Amino acid sequence: KDGSYDMVALDPPALIVNKKSFSQGVKAYRELNVEALRVTSPGGVLSTSSCSYHLLEDRFEEMVQKALADKAREARVLRRGSMSADHPVIPAMLEGRYLKNLFLAV
Repeated sequence: KDGSYDMVALDPPALIVNKKSFSQGVKAYRELNVEALRVTSPGGVLSTSSCSYHLLEDRFEEMVQKALADKAREARVLRRGSMSADHPVIPAMLEGRYLKNLFLAV
């Protein structure tokens, strides 16, 4: 069990700052998630997040699934998260919907 943890929280800064950096940013998020999975104990929990507006929720989940496949791991989504109530989204400004989180049982 040396070098592995029952709970890992991955909360990097925005890695996709514009459309031009999308591919490189998704690759960086995937690599970070692969490394986080490497140190998450079997039966552990991984909390993984993104604050990149250009990475929508479905693409975020797809990237996490690919990271799981890279490490031959399976996971169950315990919770999907986003902004809290004190961080409202203005309907005319969807850029405010940038926070996303998956809480996974690995």
